[in-house]
Amino acid sequence: MGVLQTMTVGNEENLPEAFLPLREIPDGRQKVELTQELLDFVDKAMKAHSRRLDAAMVSEILKPAFRDEEQAMIKSIFDEKFDAGVAVGEAKGDAKVAVAKAETGKNMLLMFLRARFGRVPKGTEKAIRQMTDPIALESLAAHVGDCASLDEFATALK
Repeated sequence: MGVLQTMTVGNEENLPEAFLPLREIPDGRQKVELTQELLDFVDKAMKAHSRRLDAAMVSEILKPAFRDEEQAMIKSIFDEKFDAGVAVGEAKGDAKVAVAKAETGKNMLLMFLRARFGRVPKGTEKAIRQMTDPIALESLAAHVGDCASLDEFATALK
């Protein structure tokens, strides 16, 4: 709680004292894990108050607690956070691309149907709008040229 109060009040001079007990942990791996957990907590507390935890601040915070060891620890901690952030960003980007591809596929399929058969029944359009698989949409778009009627297409849609 002292860490939280120090970070939210803005009196960072006392913050390193909160980290000093970590110096007494003999196991380096455990020290890194506990430091990571503490920094995650501090990071969340700072975000709640629209402040950002960065590598320079962490370096200053950890200097009294770890002396020369803090640089390797900071690199390790921030590399993990960066890698996790990149993975989340890539997943979000992939999801957006899939949604955009599906929307484009739906619009193209409906355009092909209208060009070939004129008016598209609401039930058929609704079924197409509910589809999310871009590959299935592409397959149906290719199938439009082979269908003799909208009824034949509606059967393929099911």
